[in-house]
Amino acid sequence: MYSLSILIGPLSEAFGWMTRALRRVADASAGGRTVVVLEGGYDLVSLESGLLSCIAGLTGEAAEIARDVDHPDVQRAALAARATWKQVT
Repeated sequence: MYSLSILIGPLSEAFGWMTRALRRVADASAGGRTVVVLEGGYDLVSLESGLLSCIAGLTGEAAEIARDVDHPDVQRAALAARATWKQVT
């Protein structure tokens, strides 16, 4: 049996490659407009890794995800979640 961590790197790179390819199609056919939709989140390490690769594929730059619960980005996300899902505290 393999550990999931063995697959995270190659899968994340694939998400980055796929996002770059889709970005080229969007640039050529949709004025660069692109929508990225996240699904799942069952494995948070994989989700984070894939998300960072997608962001890098869209922007051409590495990205960082805020981890401090007091970070303004995290607070804005929490407010948006609370507005939609009342059970979020």
